[in-house]
Amino acid sequence: MKTRTKAVKKRKTTKDVYKPQRILVPTDFSYPAEQALKHALAIAKRNGAEISLIHVVSKVSIPDMVFASTRIDLKLIKDLAAERLDRLVKRFKLKPAHQLVADGNAAEEVVKFAKKIKADLVVISS
Repeated sequence: MKTRTKAVKKRKTTKDVYKPQRILVPTDFSYPAEQALKHALAIAKRNGAEISLIHVVSKVSIPDMVFASTRIDLKLIKDLAAERLDRLVKRFKLKPAHQLVADGNAAEEVVKFAKKIKADLVVISS
């Protein structure tokens, strides 16, 4: 007569749990983005991880000849966004490993920056 043995499931230990070390937090400075940052900070604190921040300025395509008075100075907008990012860093008392204001398509720029800094977790609001 054959005896059946039950497979014993191995319990996860703290060694088996994923621990991110480089967390990227994209922000648009909205309330949901701040909440995502708070969650990222909690994760970073638990795991001794570093936080990096990115804000992406979308390029607006307005023909200059049609709307000359609405000409947008991208450098000025990026400078203002950088100042706002600095204020966010100060308010949350952060020491980010990386901090960037980029321009272009938000999704593409976030993915590109995540790869560049080798982020192993992206915490983003929805």
